[in-house]
Amino acid sequence: MSQKPLEELNACTQADFVAALANIFEYSPWVAEQAFAARPFAGVNALFAAMKTAVEHAPENLRLALIKSHPDLADKTKRADELTAESSAEQNSVGLDRLSDAEYEAFERVNNAYRAKFGFPYIVCVRRHTRDSILSNFEQRLPNDAATETSASIAEICRIAKRDSLEEAIEALSRRVPYIAVKLGPRGSVVQAGGKRYAAAPVAVAAVDTIGAGDSFNAGFLLSWLRGLPLDECARAGNITGALSTQRPGGTEAFRDHEFMDRFLKQHGFPISTLELQAE
Repeated sequence: MSQKPLEELNACTQADFVAALANIFEYSPWVAEQAFAARPFAGVNALFAAMKTAVEHAPENLRLALIKSHPDLADKTKRADELTAESSAEQNSVGLDRLSDAEYEAFERVNNAYRAKFGFPYIVCVRRHTRDSILSNFEQRLPNDAATETSASIAEICRIAKRDSLEEAIEALSRRVPYIAVKLGPRGSVVQAGGKRYAAAPVAVAAVDTIGAGDSFNAGFLLSWLRGLPLDECARAGNITGALSTQRPGGTEAFRDHEFMDRFLKQHGFPISTLELQAE
């Protein structure tokens, strides 16, 4: 949902919180402003639930403004700088940027019919559809009354804002950034680079304290990446340093015991020798 870790979102100012989450709901920073009061959040799901509650309980004028902030689907007249990155990625995910002239005309007809009747754009979570099923859904919803379509639009907006699974999140982010590394705890880690996926098996240890394991994973991964190692090796290195950090209380104590650290890294095949590290 955000590039800031949840711990930072729980601790930052309202201005920083809103800046980080402003476009989770299209051009509607007021959603994040209202969710701010519900901190701290135990997890991302709790954060999203607070934002969804803010939308669902907002005054009618704000809900309508949120609906109207969304673009028409497959609108060739909409300039790229008028769409958020999220909207562009959402529409492009099912090829709405690559329609034939006939397909554009079909979308334009239903967009115009829907907007003429309800006064706001047709909204659907396109990643749950194909181009054909979107057009079919248009036809199914057009006979509804305005109140039904307002509720349906808000429900679709919430589906658009939420990524329901790790796979959806990786897919969405991979369209915007070249590399994605995800630490999966006892399931190891995965790295996505374009259309390629790399998986690294977990390091089996009995954890003493998991505080700092994520930061330690990042350290091992980034060190290996800066050395030019393959991405699967970077992920494996991150798993090793993440596991190492769990072997002592606190986030860094395992790294302070140099003898233990050296033995652990060698045992699990860390791709960079400790002698090489000490030389730096």
